Amino acid sequence: MKIIDTRKMNSHQKKESVLEATIMSKIKCQYCVKYFDSFMKKDSINIIMEYCENGDLGKYLKRQMGRPLEESKLWKFFIEMCLGLRYLHSNKILHRDIKTINMFLGKDDKIKVGDLGVAKLLN
Repeated sequence: MKIIDTRKMNSHQKKESVLEATIMSKIKCQYCVKYFDSFMKKDSINIIMEYCENGDLGKYLKRQMGRPLEESKLWKFFIEMCLGLRYLHSNKILHRDIKTINMFLGKDDKIKVGDLGVAKLLN
């Protein structure tokens, strides 16, 4: 679950947070973090989404401690990221914050694009 504290946000930032939940609710792709529900509480916006048990790609790479990835795993990660981004782009969604800490690892180290906090929905 992602909890967004709204106490120090202006109205534009609050709208952006609600937009993140709205965008996530439209995504149905095995290479993107799955959205389940969202709700607002007094001082927060709560987004319930899929749990990615193996963390993010940034932490995964740090645990490698400088050892190179196997080429097959590198290609697997790259292709899964591209498939997730292709899905988003084909649905007129720009992620706008692609980096390793926004690529999550699910079961069997399957890459899932996540954190759409600054994503943009195009017309």
